[in-house]
Amino acid sequence: MVQKSAAIGATVMVSVSAPTALAVRMAHAAGITLAAIARADGFEVFTHPYRILFGTVADAAGQQRFG
Repeated sequence: MVQKSAAIGATVMVSVSAPTALAVRMAHAAGITLAAIARADGFEVFTHPYRILFGTVADAAGQQRFG
């Protein structure tokens, strides 16, 4: 799934299951923020966590809005 996400140019990928070590390495190398083990109460971020802003929303220009 990481390869497919990279092929379409995705920058963020969320999964309900745990990623393999290879998937984490590939996501990191491809510049994809990988969040996984997503549940109603939260998720874990495995790569590029600086892109995830809790309590804020970033607009298309990268400006932060509080929402």
